[in-house]
Amino acid sequence: MADIMKVTTPTTGYENTSPRQNPITPGDTQIQNVVTPNRVSRPDGKTDQQGADSSGYLHRYDSNFESFIQQLRQTPTLTDTMSALLLGRMQTLVSSGLSADMAQELAQFLKMLTMDQSQLLMFLKQQSMSSVRFKGAFFDILREIFNGSEMPGMKGDILQFLKKYNDMASTEHISKSMQSILQRMADAMPNSARGGLNDLAAQLAKALQRGDRQGAMSILQNGIMPYMGNYVSRTHDMGLSRTLLSMLTLQIARYENGSEESMLQAFRQLGGYTAIRDRLGGLDDNSLLLLLRNSEFEQASRQDMLMDSLLKMAERALRGEGGLEARQAFEAVMQALLLNQSVYMPLTHLMIPLEWNGRMMFSELWIDPDADNSQRNGEKKERSVRILVKFDIQDLGLFDTVIELHGEKAVDLRIAYPEKLSPAKKVIQSSVSNILHKCGLEPKNVIVDTMRQPISLSEVFPRLYERKNSINVSI
Repeated sequence: MADIMKVTTPTTGYENTSPRQNPITPGDTQIQNVVTPNRVSRPDGKTDQQGADSSGYLHRYDSNFESFIQQLRQTPTLTDTMSALLLGRMQTLVSSGLSADMAQELAQFLKMLTMDQSQLLMFLKQQSMSSVRFKGAFFDILREIFNGSEMPGMKGDILQFLKKYNDMASTEHISKSMQSILQRMADAMPNSARGGLNDLAAQLAKALQRGDRQGAMSILQNGIMPYMGNYVSRTHDMGLSRTLLSMLTLQIARYENGSEESMLQAFRQLGGYTAIRDRLGGLDDNSLLLLLRNSEFEQASRQDMLMDSLLKMAERALRGEGGLEARQAFEAVMQALLLNQSVYMPLTHLMIPLEWNGRMMFSELWIDPDADNSQRNGEKKERSVRILVKFDIQDLGLFDTVIELHGEKAVDLRIAYPEKLSPAKKVIQSSVSNILHKCGLEPKNVIVDTMRQPISLSEVFPRLYERKNSINVSI
């Protein structure tokens, strides 16, 4: 029995032992309160900010925008990944065991990189047109009406129409995405359960191939969704299968939203507004469909053979056809490409893989067409266009160029070049100034210097952080 009263002689070395004290201090901020939305409790160790970085950006709890900012800083630029691929690792990939089909794709891609001046200009034009879906006279009219209107209802209807058009134009991509998700679902399920899903997926593939949207929706809503819902509830599979089911639900909603009839109905709704009827009232359903199917974006996308070749190579590499080296290289390329197409990236992004005069080069451009649209003393300032160009030239190295066009002709330009070209500083500066003059531009400030470190996107485009003082919610 324990000697509670300590009447016996204590064990040597434990004479001064006393019960541990763990007092709770009312003002101790190390204690985190239980979150209760209906009351305000005392201050504690929790905070809505997770510290500030060197640029002053205040980190918040995880959110979609915060994830984008973190990935933007951690992911190497496409210039880094593609330059390493084109300038240094192609031979490694070729010797790493490419399949015959992928080797053929690689040879075709490299052949496309050899361009003359006219081909390069055409390539840039096509890529510029294929980078923005809502481009052309029709969308310019909608954009003008949207910006000049103060009617929330009309703005909402315009956005609804654009959303339906985007889903309709993305039907092929959405269909492939749904089939890919279903395949991943089947792979994650036990053999005893995947047979039924594979049968439904085969029926869906036939309906999608026929273009039978109503039949495909019936299979999705009345077959696949109930089947997977029953599987999850029966097996309590709260892992990958449930996650994929959520992804599939989103794609089904987009597929349903993207029918031609739904898009046309949304456009007819716009015809009820006087401003739109006066400008676009002459468009009937057939004319609208013909216009949208032959927009600048659709035409340029169909002709972008180089990007198609790159994506086909990436698809094969990610399936493991080129070995681990190829897979890792193309994973980095695809991550950089997707990051630059994020909804949080307010910049136009272009890339130029090129073989020029026997030298391989890769260039990447970010363009902000409205870099400074602020007003001063009630008067709107001249429009400024800001461009960041990164290019890596074989045997020379990495260059960074920041171009800012003010109005029609005035140009500020800053070039950072590899240190080994320092002796040619004056030649570079005079050559750049001459090029600008030949193009009908007026160079105001031309700064040429060696590169100390690569220029970051946030340094050139502070708009990337324009949300840092806003409410940032994770849903």
